[in-house]
Amino acid sequence: MAGTMDELLKQLNYDYNVLLFEVRAHMKNLNLENRRIVEAWIEKLSTTNQSLEEIRLRNDFLFFLSRNCEDGTLQTPFDQRPSAGYELNLSNLPPEFAAASASGKPIYEGFSRPSASTASPSRKAELFKRSPDGGLFLASQPVPRCGNFCYLAISSKQPK
Repeated sequence: MAGTMDELLKQLNYDYNVLLFEVRAHMKNLNLENRRIVEAWIEKLSTTNQSLEEIRLRNDFLFFLSRNCEDGTLQTPFDQRPSAGYELNLSNLPPEFAAASASGKPIYEGFSRPSASTASPSRKAELFKRSPDGGLFLASQPVPRCGNFCYLAISSKQPK
């Protein structure tokens, strides 16, 4: 049981890091003041990790923050800095997001690295087969379960 819990925590933290990377990449769509607000939210969310439920909620908030940054418009609750005593709560999210989050299934699931049991063996093998390094670089990268994936490698050596 502890192994399963450790794996879940490891996956949630991995998801958090992928989502955080996405938020930072999309911040270019925002003006300076909104970037500062987003940084305040990132700081708040980074300290929200006391329980498994809190970590899941933190990831959901970060997912919605990422969607806001991608759209270039901050919506409630992200339109202002979180107050000092702000607690993450589903009721603070727009109704459609809160309903999705309340289902208990991560809504950002498409960003998770597929496990060996869920990844299509032929698809995974094809990615690694076409990689000049045999997939060493890809193994450490987030590969989405759905959507587009682009990998470009430039090498000065001629293939054998």
